[in-house]
Amino acid sequence: LPVAELQPLDDSEVSRLALAQLGEEEGGRFLSEIAQSAGDGERASAPDLARTPATLNGLLVLYRSAPQGKPASNLGGLFKRMLPSAWMQKRIERMPGWLPFMPVEAALAQIALYFLTEDIPLSAPADLFAEGAEREQALRAARNAGLIEVRDGRLRFPSRLLLEYFAAIGANRQDLLGYLRGARFDALAERAAGTWDVVVSLMAGMTPNPDALIRDVAEVDPYLASDCLASGVRVSDPVYDTLITRLLYFARSDEPSGQAAARALNAVARQSITPSLLEIMRTGSWHGRQSALSVLRSSEVAVPPALLRAMRDWDWTPQDDLVPALRDAGSEAVALMLSVLDDPEWQRRRGSAWALGVLEDLAAVPGLCIALTDGDGLVRREAAVALAQLKDP
Repeated sequence: LPVAELQPLDDSEVSRLALAQLGEEEGGRFLSEIAQSAGDGERASAPDLARTPATLNGLLVLYRSAPQGKPASNLGGLFKRMLPSAWMQKRIERMPGWLPFMPVEAALAQIALYFLTEDIPLSAPADLFAEGAEREQALRAARNAGLIEVRDGRLRFPSRLLLEYFAAIGANRQDLLGYLRGARFDALAERAAGTWDVVVSLMAGMTPNPDALIRDVAEVDPYLASDCLASGVRVSDPVYDTLITRLLYFARSDEPSGQAAARALNAVARQSITPSLLEIMRTGSWHGRQSALSVLRSSEVAVPPALLRAMRDWDWTPQDDLVPALRDAGSEAVALMLSVLDDPEWQRRRGSAWALGVLEDLAAVPGLCIALTDGDGLVRREAAVALAQLKDP
């Protein structure tokens, strides 16, 4: 059967849709509100939550209803605010059997937890959940609103995500942590998804202060904790630093956990972890050094102002008068040149290989080894010379 895949919206598409719905002034304010800072830099872009039409529309609806409120940054926070708002709309539309949302939410939360704890994949007999008149009224209202479906005497949620959302509403944090297990990996070093992964992420997103939850999750499964952060969950710097430290530790390994840790770091890394990445590239296992290089190249790398001035007129040919500025910049120059070593232009790759030899930092070895297979002979030559100077043990 033909398969259609929806691509994420880019910044220009997010901007165009927001301005079309809200107008220039309000649209600009909305885009400013949802903008996020990437790493330690000043680059602002739309968060992942705004990159699908459905969730972007949800953000826009909430903004129109409360333009002074802070936009949700993750799916849990968005659902937590959207569903009560949509439920009030059902009252305005005079939906049959309408009730206040709280008893409906409580009933669905209990049912969702039952589905997950009993490992029920699709549906269950509706009679299991008919416990008194109040419960029946709540389920009738949920059914009329489309939050559940009952067919042939069996109850189901319209989507897995809706089930997981209500499970996150009803779950106790300590019980939820008890359901988690340490990360497991397949033959491709991909972390195997767990039953409670999305529930954890949604709960973290709807919790006003998710620090304690993320800290506890990271103790059991730091990869799941990093997925929560990648989804837009915000934590304090100490919690973030603790998680990064654990991921950096695992990234040194040759095991599948090392590759997974590198991917996790790539998803949540800030510039501030550059020194730790460089240290892994100096002293870690060979696979750990390669993984750290991959993370570094995917992160924003700062350019020291003094080095930037010295490089302003550089044509990327070896120049002795540039050596003092490179050495003064130290590790920052190493990080920059390792990133440039992957540049599409061969002149830049050659110049960065030469600079890494001048800097004489063992962190350059993984990148220079890759450069030995470069398509340009001059790049390969500079990489070989640099490696001879470094004498990596």
